[in-house]
Amino acid sequence: MYLFQRNKHFSLRSCLISFLLNQLLVLGVTAWKNVYYDMANITTTATFNAESNTYDISPTTPFNITCFYVNADFTFDYAEVKWSSGSPTSPLFIFNNDKAEPGFQASPREIPQNSPENGSVSLIVDQLPSSYYSNSDSPKIWFKCEVLTVNRDNNKTLIHSYINRSIEISFVSPVEITEVLEDQTVEEGDTLILSCPTSGLPRPTVEWSRTDDRALAASLGGGLIHRSPDGNLALKNITSTDSATYQCSAWNRVTSPVSRTVTVTVLHKPVVTVHTLIVNQMVGYHTELRCVAPPSLPVLLTVRWYYTPLKHSEADEVEEINDDTARYSYTNRTDAAASIITTLVIEPVQEVDFTRSFCCVYENQLGESEACISVQDSDKPVSVNGKKPRKEQINHSSCLQAHWTYFMTSCILATLYIIL
Repeated sequence: MYLFQRNKHFSLRSCLISFLLNQLLVLGVTAWKNVYYDMANITTTATFNAESNTYDISPTTPFNITCFYVNADFTFDYAEVKWSSGSPTSPLFIFNNDKAEPGFQASPREIPQNSPENGSVSLIVDQLPSSYYSNSDSPKIWFKCEVLTVNRDNNKTLIHSYINRSIEISFVSPVEITEVLEDQTVEEGDTLILSCPTSGLPRPTVEWSRTDDRALAASLGGGLIHRSPDGNLALKNITSTDSATYQCSAWNRVTSPVSRTVTVTVLHKPVVTVHTLIVNQMVGYHTELRCVAPPSLPVLLTVRWYYTPLKHSEADEVEEINDDTARYSYTNRTDAAASIITTLVIEPVQEVDFTRSFCCVYENQLGESEACISVQDSDKPVSVNGKKPRKEQINHSSCLQAHWTYFMTSCILATLYIIL
């Protein structure tokens, strides 16, 4: 029996036999005819996966392939067994000069000459070379066993018989995320690429999502899940809404999903929101204007208020509101969500307030943001935070004192007039 390798060179004995057969043809002693037979069966110790209809095996797991052949009922002059791998269109022989590649060995049954017995030949793969599976996303390797015989029929015609069977093996391995995903801190407007390197056969499918179940950025399609061909998630022109914990999940058909998370923190200017841009109130009653800013990094440094003419130009002065500003005062507090809430109280509202725009300003190390609210006249009192507004209180004692002072002054002036 003679075994061949990838360079497709025949063994010395094969060459000699081929030479002798060719000489017989040249002398016209015989004719030549090819006959093709099929083997009875081929089996492997690789596991059959009914779902994918493939034979699956780990690249590091030894396995056998056995071909069972039916020997035709005639005598033969020469026989050999060949094993090849690769693909049907470009087969590569595994053996040469009875020597196998590292990791392979053959255990064929010698085909007895002049015997019609059936038989089998086996290929034993102890350790598959990495070149068979390392350069493919979904490695499938075709193995073929072939028994070749040469015999003469009753007319002394040489018949070259081919008996073969092939099988396809898929190499599989569990999915692993091969690196620790480190948390990232970036500034607003930056581009960040999150990587999720994986290993596994077939090549793992990688998907990204947010752990808060909110939609991903619009640049990623705005969906809840982004499937990544290369395992990366690209966050472009990052905004504060991209601050989140992201999860990378990877799997293939032989492995349940494995996942890792990475937290992205976006440094940004404060984001200011207001419930309404216009507050209605009647003159003489108090009202409140409120701004809210969610937590930000860097942390807030200052919160302040100012007012300016409602229809103002760049030349108009900005009036800062402080402790000395009449009728205006503000307070800041933090709610349960760590948002900073600032409230401006106007007490009481006067006609001049309808001509002003009141603006809250939040500032941190990356800049400042503001929102402005105007007050609009109302023909009746408007509740403030669900409560009845406070009305400007008249100081009656002051009024009496003023009237008494006016009366006494009038009396004195009248007396002086009479005397003079």
